[in-house]
Amino acid sequence: MMILMLSRKVDEARAVFERRERIGEPVGQELHGKTLGIVGMGRVGKCLAAAAQGLGMKVMGVTSRSTRPELEQLLRSSHVVSLHCPLTPSTRGLIGPAELELMRKDAILINAARGSVVQREALWAAVQARRLGGVGLDTHWVEPAPRDDPLYSHPAVLALPHLGSISAEVYDRFAEVLAENIVRVREGRELLHRLC
Repeated sequence: MMILMLSRKVDEARAVFERRERIGEPVGQELHGKTLGIVGMGRVGKCLAAAAQGLGMKVMGVTSRSTRPELEQLLRSSHVVSLHCPLTPSTRGLIGPAELELMRKDAILINAARGSVVQREALWAAVQARRLGGVGLDTHWVEPAPRDDPLYSHPAVLALPHLGSISAEVYDRFAEVLAENIVRVREGRELLHRLC
């Protein structure tokens, strides 16, 4: 959703419409034929890859087993970079000044991983310097995000309240798994989706 909104400049378009200024502006970009780089090719990354391919995008992906040169190639080549990796000691601050400098000047960066995967000050500097075409943040360094942080009011930034996987249907599935696990505990059976 954030990739589509940023590539088509939906927030800018809504503001233009509200002012009843012009028809046909702002001019966004198509995603067809563009490259999506996914950092974190787990379940969510793979689902995003399939959706992007359905839009005609080329997809590159890296995992925790990928090399530094592979990450750098992804950053250089991608029109959109979407982060979906867990926060670990090796991913904390993964995207900093050097990585942002490798990205295309018009690239879109989406952070759907954890806020601290991206170095906040480096991102703020890149946004201020107009080094990126847009930034989508569904995770933040502090949650809820501070109201007075200027990053969130910048027109190139689309920020959401950490709702990437939230929907009425997801909550229904949570309830179904919870109910099933209550029955399984009573019957002495293995739990679904056991964490520990």
